[in-house]
Parts: sequence; C-alpha cells; structure tokens
Amino acid sequence: MAIVIVIVFLLHERMTKYKEQDLKIFQQVHPLRTPANNRIMLAITFLGTHKFLIPANLLLIGIFFFLSPHHYWYAFDILVLSLSSLLIMLLLKQLFGRARPETPLLFAAKGKSFPSGHAMMSVCFYGFLLHVLLQSNIGTGLQIVMGIVCITLIILIGFSRVYLQVHYLSDVVAGFVIGTAWLCLAVQAFNKLEVVV
Repeated sequence: MAIVIVIVFLLHERMTKYKEQDLKIFQQVHPLRTPANNRIMLAITFLGTHKFLIPANLLLIGIFFFLSPHHYWYAFDILVLSLSSLLIMLLLKQLFGRARPETPLLFAAKGKSFPSGHAMMSVCFYGFLLHVLLQSNIGTGLQIVMGIVCITLIILIGFSRVYLQVHYLSDVVAGFVIGTAWLCLAVQAFNKLEVVV
C-alpha cells in the first residue's frame, strides 16, 4: 500500500505533461496499421487479457501443485502474485482516473487508462514464468531462448495496446515499471518465505 501511495504522489501531477508526446506516438505508429497487422496485434494483445491470463495462471498453479511436488510453493507464489498485482492495478486505475484515448483503432476498451493492465499483468505473469525457468534445470541455451521469448512477448503486448490506440505510451511504460517493481518485490518476499518454511 505504501508503494502505491508513493507512486500516486510522484506521478499524479506529471500525467498531463506527457499527453502531447503520447499523441505524437499515435501519429508515428499510424503508417504501420494495415488489416494484416491489425489481426496480428489483436492476437498478441489477447495474450495479455484476463481471458488468457486467468486460465494460464490456473494451469500453472495446477501443474506446480499437483504435478511438481518439489516445487509446489510456486503454486502459492503465482496465486499471490496474480491477485496482488490485479488489486494494485485496479487501485491505481481508480486513483488516477485517466480516460482512455478518444479514438481507438478497432474497439473501445473498458475501464481507465493508467496504468496499462495488459502491460503490468504481462510483466508479472511472463516475468515470473521467466524467473521459474531460470531456476530450473532445462539448460542454459533453452533458458536464453525462453527468456528472449518472454521479454519479446511482454514488449509486443505493450506495443499492441498503443498500436490499437486503447492506451497511451505513458500508460504502457508505467505498467511495465510498476509491474517490474512489484514482481521484484514479490520474488524477494517469496524467496525469504521459502527459506523460513
């Protein structure tokens, strides 16, 4: 909660000054928009929606709890991380109350704009998945490949929100920063808890 208050205090007064730059980004992205790219961006952005992330989180929880007895605590970690990051994201959206872009490309998204939930939740989900992979014994080469895939996917999901014009770039960047900060704090807390247990 203290972290949320600090973030709001530091950013709330600065939000409006980035509006002009955000609108310029939309203009720069405009030449990339084609029917084929629209379909690609819709598919990518789906990987950051609750419709995908909820089943994906539940699947990982089930795998670690029932099929991986040596790593059952990951199930608890994923549950706590997903719920806590969701609550923080919703709280920040309400505190900032920033309206979404007025002219979305294909559809109007619901809820407030800042921070981007897709960006924040993607960092927490794919970032934690990457953390788990780096702790595993799958081999350095495969770890590098999976790391590139996870990081690229996070960036593409964030970009898709700007491409579809349902978020400003500053929303996405804030989602990345807040999500990364919360993920790092959560991982540290989980590690300390595992040592105690």
